[in-house]
Amino acid sequence: MNEFGEPEGTTSNLIAQKSQLERKFQQLLDQITPFVPYRWTATAVLLVLFMARVIYGEGWYIIAYALGIYMLNLFLAFLTPKFDPSVELDTQANEMEEGPSLPLKNDEEFKPFIRRLPEFKFWYSVTKATLISIFCTMFRIFDIPVYWPILLMYFLILFGLTMRRQIGHMIKYKLDHFERNRQPTTPISDVRHACVAAIIRWRPFVDHNSNHDPVPSTVSEFFNEPWVNDCHGQAELLYIQRAVRPDDPWSGQVGFPGGKSEPSDKDDLHTVIRECKEEIGLDLGSSAFIHLATLDPRAIKKYDDDNKVVMILVPHVFLQVTPQTPPLSVPNSEIAEAIWVPLRYLLSNPIIPFDAITTVNEKIKKLWPSSVLVPAIALKQTTDGPHLWGMTLRMTQEVVGLPLSKNAIVTTLTAEEIEKYKGKSKM
Repeated sequence: MNEFGEPEGTTSNLIAQKSQLERKFQQLLDQITPFVPYRWTATAVLLVLFMARVIYGEGWYIIAYALGIYMLNLFLAFLTPKFDPSVELDTQANEMEEGPSLPLKNDEEFKPFIRRLPEFKFWYSVTKATLISIFCTMFRIFDIPVYWPILLMYFLILFGLTMRRQIGHMIKYKLDHFERNRQPTTPISDVRHACVAAIIRWRPFVDHNSNHDPVPSTVSEFFNEPWVNDCHGQAELLYIQRAVRPDDPWSGQVGFPGGKSEPSDKDDLHTVIRECKEEIGLDLGSSAFIHLATLDPRAIKKYDDDNKVVMILVPHVFLQVTPQTPPLSVPNSEIAEAIWVPLRYLLSNPIIPFDAITTVNEKIKKLWPSSVLVPAIALKQTTDGPHLWGMTLRMTQEVVGLPLSKNAIVTTLTAEEIEKYKGKSKM
């Protein structure tokens, strides 16, 4: 019995049932996600039913007005980029006014147009708001007497002003809402691909013997496993630190396991499975892993020629569905160390400025200025690293849902000025 006089198991059972219902609802949402036209058609039918209710019922105008304003705000967020170029320009101008100018280095990643409000969240919010509005029309208490032509006129004026400003913003900054990816300046059909794997696992704190248990074949089955549901564990993401080699441009860097494609590879998925097996000994094609997603590709350009794409990086996301991780063949000639980092640490650890010029090889140092401050996360509590930065940091932020960090700050400040800047950024 607990202090409220109820059996202790009652609360836990209710929580378990609630979690099960939430998982089933999320599974339903996952199943209908690809069917964009059908989802919006169903929502349009709900909107027509709501408007018919308002028109023929001659009431609930304030509910219709509130729904219209809410949908307008959602629509504006849907049209707005996640990283507003006007805001970035204002931020750069403010930084230049406050002190010595630190020019920003152009980002060399291959990125799609990212909306502030994704399409699915836009649809889900509109549908939920419409259902709530229909529910409110069942009660006369929400039928507040108003002069509806005034509300309609005010809404049309507000809609015209906001859309005029938004369209002008789109034209000024050349925002393309229909082109999925920003295409590089050179053809990439014949460019070699490199594929990496972001591998996520749930590591239980208590040893779990699952030798006789069937291996989950879907994500839903994985989350129903008892060693996952008991919550006595933590989610982790795998990184590798490459061995120090003078001929390797990524010598000593932290990254995801993977490598370049070969002519014998059938596709990018085959490439990443083969490379991870060769590099670290993990067979991502086995039943112990599930392929979750493929992120948008990134174009890697030559250091001394911004228009030449030398490689296309394709990130893949995998989930380990067994409590025990197969043994890794690390260290080896290519990999110095494999590091499992808790997602909780990545989500809570602050971004720090890191002087990346100290970690690159001599060939790249000749092309870069004396110092390159980049956003980074220290993976270990030491001053000499390793540090998570660059494209791997941005891919990590995309996988775990963190805001994408800003571009690198290329500067020629002295060591004393860099330390002063670091101290200022921590305040």
